Amino acid sequence: MTDDNKKYAIFAFRGEAPCVLHAVLNADDMRKKGYDAILILEGGSVKIAPKMINGDFPIPWDEINTFIDCACLGCSKMFKVDKIIQEAGIRLEGSMKNHVSIENYINKGYKIIII
Repeated sequence: MTDDNKKYAIFAFRGEAPCVLHAVLNADDMRKKGYDAILILEGGSVKIAPKMINGDFPIPWDEINTFIDCACLGCSKMFKVDKIIQEAGIRLEGSMKNHVSIENYINKGYKIIII
């Protein structure tokens, strides 16, 4: 079990590939160093998911999909990427009016990082 002081939920909001890449790199680095770090795709970042899934991303999909907790249901539908995200096995989350609730992660003991 991970120490609660090492629990981080990284929310990627921006739809630019370099921003999503930095969120992925940080989550991966933190996990390798013993942190419970998870990645949540929100906002425009869901647009990058198809590139990640199809291998058109600097980090291989089989490394990334192990720490993506979910993607925003509302944003995935809005950007028309919900089906590919679901087919890749990523949970679509919409508990807060079709969007991801940050408060749910706080209640689970995660500290929040927004990129």
